[in-house]
Amino acid sequence: MNLGKKYRTTPEAYMLLQNGLVAFAEIENHGVRVDKAYLDGAIEQVTTRIGVLEEKIRSDPLYERWRRLFGAKTNVGSPEQLSKLVFGELGYQPKLVTAKTGRAAATEAAFEGIDLPFVKMYFKTQKLRKGLGTYLKGVRRELVRHADGDWYVHPSYMLNSVTTFRSSCSNPNFTNVPTRNKMLAEMVRRCYLPRRGRQLVEIDYSQIEVRISYCYHKDPTLGAYLRDPNSDMHADMAAKLFMLPRSRVSKEARHAAKNKFVFPQYYGDFYPRCAESVWNAIEFQGITTTDGSSIKDHLASKGIKAKGKCDPSERPLAGTFEQHVKDIEDWFWNERFHVHGKWKKDWYASYLETGGFQTLSGFGFNLPLSRNDVINYGIQGDSFQCLLKALTILIPELRRRRMRSVVVGEIHDCVILDCPPDETDDVIELACRVMTEDVPRAFPWVVTNLEVEPEICPVDACWFEKYKGRRTDSGWGIVT
Repeated sequence: MNLGKKYRTTPEAYMLLQNGLVAFAEIENHGVRVDKAYLDGAIEQVTTRIGVLEEKIRSDPLYERWRRLFGAKTNVGSPEQLSKLVFGELGYQPKLVTAKTGRAAATEAAFEGIDLPFVKMYFKTQKLRKGLGTYLKGVRRELVRHADGDWYVHPSYMLNSVTTFRSSCSNPNFTNVPTRNKMLAEMVRRCYLPRRGRQLVEIDYSQIEVRISYCYHKDPTLGAYLRDPNSDMHADMAAKLFMLPRSRVSKEARHAAKNKFVFPQYYGDFYPRCAESVWNAIEFQGITTTDGSSIKDHLASKGIKAKGKCDPSERPLAGTFEQHVKDIEDWFWNERFHVHGKWKKDWYASYLETGGFQTLSGFGFNLPLSRNDVINYGIQGDSFQCLLKALTILIPELRRRRMRSVVVGEIHDCVILDCPPDETDDVIELACRVMTEDVPRAFPWVVTNLEVEPEICPVDACWFEKYKGRRTDSGWGIVT
């Protein structure tokens, strides 16, 4: 590696950070209203539920075996101890192993498909503990009462703690609000309310990191997908993965292809782990085709009856799902998206030669990084810079127009606003224009279309009750 070349951050990039901090200061000053009565009740209820579940865990016969195994060191909050009990003492096979040791992992994914009430109670309790300690009590600690008599939190946003120049947040961490786990998502999002008589509006960039990646490699196949609203890359990949015609690709099959193959491949994962993850979804989630047929049975009819070892240190066996996924991975990068695949190799080779790189938004990197970090850091950072730029335009414009609507939060690729109903339509139109038109105008390197997806909460409703927004002749409406 040649460390002689120095990649410098441009003055324009520095100025974006400075203006971004001013925008963040205003967001922090506004704060987000919190339903204190709900929050206090939720803390009490979750605490009780955890106590009941822990009592059931201790009364289960498996707990006695756990206690005999670890003695005085028994810790019902330890996933490592549970792993040793289930995969060591009881002899179950893990669905996930650690890359370094090859031993059973201690994450919930490793226990997928294990039909033991003890294990299910354990992970339900862990989720509740996280919801209570990390989220609910985290919000409760930061509550302040405003002159209007209502309670608020004022999260602190920072731009100096993430290597990719993405934002971070604390006190409480508003960017860490759960979304994928429905139980935790509802538990936490019900805490947040608009100011009285108003409504929360959330506007997300759609596929922002995929779109910004195109600005780097300009793969024509990906570009065609991004330009054609009727195309569907994830459904096409599901058809390839599961050897189906597009017409038989179900919503669940598309979701598995998207989240367990396409996205992991984009972020640097490779075929053994993708094969393991997709096969587990097929086997334990019972994924079917659109006509209800089992995808596992369908693959068996095509000659694929076994998953394979999915061991990165061994070659996949012919005829296994692992070999099938390896073939698709080769096709994905060397044929389907071959321009993107070549860019990844060239980008990393340039980093090895020069010791750094400069992102499209102008930030310089001159430090030791892994291959995946080199490939992903610029894309992740620049995706956030689009949102940051939007905030630096939108917030002053709201003020210039003397609007009462305020920005109360951001989560890397989305902005959350608190709006009086009589301004909601205008604010959504303004924010959409800023995010999709003004940002590309300010960043000429954005050479693809940017799209956004507004979601709207009813008046006085909590953040959990958001619905997809739809433009109508009379303005923006809610799709329920």
